[in-house]
Amino acid sequence: MPTDLNLDSPFGTSGHATASAPERWRNSLHDNLSFLKLWLRRPVSLGALLPSGKSLAFAMAGQIDPAAPGAVVELGGGTGSITAALLDEGIACQDLVVIEREPALVALLRARFPGRTWYRYRPP
Repeated sequence: MPTDLNLDSPFGTSGHATASAPERWRNSLHDNLSFLKLWLRRPVSLGALLPSGKSLAFAMAGQIDPAAPGAVVELGGGTGSITAALLDEGIACQDLVVIEREPALVALLRARFPGRTWYRYRPP
């Protein structure tokens, strides 16, 4: 399945940056433009015009108590910025369920977070 999204992520499975600052900027810009192109092709399949930034992702993840019982469900994993922040904030992999319906974004999530199980929602 072809994808326009950049699969060469500067993030490992924890979301920590492993690339240089210019490389992270280029990858982020590429992801934003690719996400926008995807939105222009199928606006109803995406809930946002651009993916969540790192600051927003960490602000959202910081509201979750990793010690609280139960699972954390992320609806619309997108490019994985919130997923990475949730993992960085201490949410255990087995307690994190990420659901994404856009095939190109599921492929991106699989590449960025290998070894995880991804759920793709297929509308009726």
